[in-house]
Amino acid sequence: MLTLRFATLALTMSAGAVLAQSPAVPLEFPAEAKPLAADDLRQRVSGKVFRVKTAAGAAWRLQYQAAGSFYINVGSFSDSGKWRIEDSKLCSEPQKSPAACNEMRLAGDALYLKRDSGEIIKFEPN
Repeated sequence: MLTLRFATLALTMSAGAVLAQSPAVPLEFPAEAKPLAADDLRQRVSGKVFRVKTAAGAAWRLQYQAAGSFYINVGSFSDSGKWRIEDSKLCSEPQKSPAACNEMRLAGDALYLKRDSGEIIKFEPN
């Protein structure tokens, strides 16, 4: 799972607790969401660009190269690194932030990721 814990996006412990208590922050995958096989998840992410909007309002642009590198832009912040799939998890090793593996699920054609904070975010194709 790609819980991108970038320094500019990382929540403090208290902010994480506030998010977890906020009714506007989805903390569960949609009821119909199912885990994906590693190969299926890899095909759905590889070579794609996604937009994500967090409950806090941050807009992310994520790009996953087929060769295993990724790029993220959030406002004026950017980072890059390596990505891989482990089971139904999207794992990233950014240069500026700690590595993470986050559970992803599929509901219809939509991909969802569970961040380290517990927030569920939707990956929108760009």
